Amino acid sequence: MRLEELLKPYLQGFGFPHASSLTPQAYQPSEPNLQNQPRFRDILATVCDIIGAKKAGFLGYDSQEETLSCVEFFGLTTARQTGVSFRLGEGIAGWTAQQTNCTVINNVQQYPYLIDELVQTLAENSFLSTPIFYQDQLLGVLILAGKNPAPGAIGTGFNFEDQQKLTWLTPLLSQIIQLMSDNHGRLASIGELVAGIAHEIRNPLAGIMTTAETLKENLDADDHRKEYLERIINEINRMNHFLVKFFAFARPQKPQYAPTYLPDILDKIFELEGKNFEDKKITLIREYPPDLPEIYLDASQIQQVLLNLTLNAVQAMPQGGRLRVSIKPGGNLVHLLIADTGVGIPPENINKIFDPFFTTKPKGVGLGLAVSQRIIKEHGGAIQVYSRVGQGTTFRVNLPINSRL
Repeated sequence: MRLEELLKPYLQGFGFPHASSLTPQAYQPSEPNLQNQPRFRDILATVCDIIGAKKAGFLGYDSQEETLSCVEFFGLTTARQTGVSFRLGEGIAGWTAQQTNCTVINNVQQYPYLIDELVQTLAENSFLSTPIFYQDQLLGVLILAGKNPAPGAIGTGFNFEDQQKLTWLTPLLSQIIQLMSDNHGRLASIGELVAGIAHEIRNPLAGIMTTAETLKENLDADDHRKEYLERIINEINRMNHFLVKFFAFARPQKPQYAPTYLPDILDKIFELEGKNFEDKKITLIREYPPDLPEIYLDASQIQQVLLNLTLNAVQAMPQGGRLRVSIKPGGNLVHLLIADTGVGIPPENINKIFDPFFTTKPKGVGLGLAVSQRIIKEHGGAIQVYSRVGQGTTFRVNLPINSRL
């Protein structure tokens, strides 16, 4: 799925028929549909794709403290991890907040007053930045860094066309950011409430399990009541399995970063699933580059993600097929692709698969991909899916080489 597709509900709802043909006349504000709300990192990725930028970041504004703080970044994670805040007028973020429109800054070295920790972290020379307002209230600033050179283009910086595109997108982004901010507050409160309820459910389940196992041990081997106790134990195990996945989603653990060779994680999974591949008649194809660097990541969490993607691929090929796993370094990122030749994902489901509790499996929990996306996001990466019914599905995981910075 192309990145532009992630914003299609918004671009169409706001009068943009196509992401690649933005015109100022096309902008007609209307209420966007929140049913398939894209993740904010994906929105930044889409803006980069439309304008041709390498990196993007949004810094939110705190009106009480009068400071700007990193909220989300795409293409780089170091600035997001620092927790540094910027006051109005300080550096490129603080300066942008005091502007009234979109500004191109090529060759930032000519403007010493803009150079700060954020500029040094982004490590680019060209910037395109704009303040984001909602009903005359400053929400934050959007900063694009580094221009991908277009074929035949003169120069490597941002140009007037890029400035126009971002200017036309800014009103749309302001409403999306405001809506997502409102939604996030409500969802966070609901999430904490439900997590507390789940915890209260888990405690009595443990007592029921202990009692059922004790009763089962005290019955004779041919006692028919053992069958009922086994059903109780199996259902409790199923509930516990659900709760473990739910807690991983509702209360995720912070990654414990360590230098890791990504193929080692994959090979461990494939070794464990080797018999499963054989039984399902699945051919495994591995494509690892010889010069792949070690990546700073939480090996246990990433193994959980890759195991989930692998099992999903296997389940999508009930008649057998090919599972191709390839790793491609690119700049400060490593791209991992897991492609199957299975049944594919219907178009009406493609925007729902990362939603919590969405599943098409009879006994599925619907949290595997939601948890996986959260882990990848916590590592400063992104996960995307491309699928065609009857041809197969490819999951693309982008991970920064050094997530711990």
